Amino acid sequence: MFTHKVVELSYLEQQLVYEAKRASKKAYCPASKYSVGAALKLDGPEIFTGANIEVPCGQTLCAERVAIISVLMSPKGMMLRSKDDGQLGMMWLVVYTKDAAPSCGICRHFMSQFAPLDLRVVSTDGVMAYHRTLKELYPYPFVRVYPDSA
Repeated sequence: MFTHKVVELSYLEQQLVYEAKRASKKAYCPASKYSVGAALKLDGPEIFTGANIEVPCGQTLCAERVAIISVLMSPKGMMLRSKDDGQLGMMWLVVYTKDAAPSCGICRHFMSQFAPLDLRVVSTDGVMAYHRTLKELYPYPFVRVYPDSA
């Protein structure tokens, strides 16, 4: 169970909410009509966005994963992926939905592969905003152990 605190959004958070809301308008969700936008802030000036892409047979891509993939495919992402830990230096992720729903389990796991557990995740509907860390959303992530690191 999460406790929800009403806090005033910082200027950066307001900017990320705006970008996530803009991204949600690009969602492709003909069946559910449930559009989601995500805005991701790294430790530099860049903001990466994503929107959900809904296709049949369980192949839907959530906005959070699309935003992370856009980072991975960028020149900065290619450079960051070459680090030993594979972390992308993500600091903030804002997810915009009509009901401020938190990220799904697949997205939580996907985030845990590329983001630190102190990643700040904000779920918002543009009015209410719920602040959580990735550790709060996904307290026991699956951690891959490579044979040469044991």
